[in-house]
Amino acid sequence: MALFFWSIPGSFAAAVAADLLASVSFERHTHDFEAESLGRIMIEHGNLKAALEFVMGYNDASSFPFPVTNMLIDLVDLRDGLGLVRLAVASWREAHGDRFVWLFQH
Repeated sequence: MALFFWSIPGSFAAAVAADLLASVSFERHTHDFEAESLGRIMIEHGNLKAALEFVMGYNDASSFPFPVTNMLIDLVDLRDGLGLVRLAVASWREAHGDRFVWLFQH
């Protein structure tokens, strides 16, 4: 049920005012799903800069949004894309999870 309550304000903020995401409070029980959903919504609504900042500032390796990173790599310049790959590798090294493969799936 917590997912429902965060999804309304979080999704709205990600879509139209990504800079407000930090002020939206919600439960963190599904943190990996949350990060992927919010990042995807930002990209789908043309908030590429906000999505890039969201991923580059992400500091929880256990729930790093690899699918969002994959989407962004094709949409940003080479310098930012390389930074995303480096961050994804560092997150994978820290967490040693199996979600790293999402980085390479299209």
